[in-house]
Amino acid sequence: MWAAAANGVAGIAGQETQVAWAQFGTADAGDVVLSIPADSALYQIGHFDRVVMLNSSQPFSLVLTRGMGDVLRYETAQIDRVYWLNDAGTDAVEGGIPAVSNSGVMTWTTGEPAASKQYNITGRQRPEYFTYTDFPRDRAHHSGATLPRRVVLRRFDLYGR
Repeated sequence: MWAAAANGVAGIAGQETQVAWAQFGTADAGDVVLSIPADSALYQIGHFDRVVMLNSSQPFSLVLTRGMGDVLRYETAQIDRVYWLNDAGTDAVEGGIPAVSNSGVMTWTTGEPAASKQYNITGRQRPEYFTYTDFPRDRAHHSGATLPRRVVLRRFDLYGR
């Protein structure tokens, strides 16, 4: 459970920072180091806080069953295609593109899969991360001036959805 979202600005640290983090032996595939300026709403980010990259997207493809927990659990940038096999299992049936609510519930105006029908959905999602830890040896201030923080983010779906 998270509090209300706050928009902030941060930058992805350079490749040499990623290599330095990996040398500590605790990096995992999908980790990223974020540099956060002192005037960003993200500056006070803490352990396990959630970060959604609003200026980026990545492809997704899911197999869901209509009416059985078929809710998108991440922010969706766009849905490109919905399809399923016909009853004979010989041809793909193209479905309509659903509208997605803020809670991930999909609603169709046309082309909805039948109840209990397994279907495929593809599109682009916003990458999601959680704050894993502060960067080792990070300095938050110098002579009273706040300096940018570096934190390590881990992919939210690294170990599955």
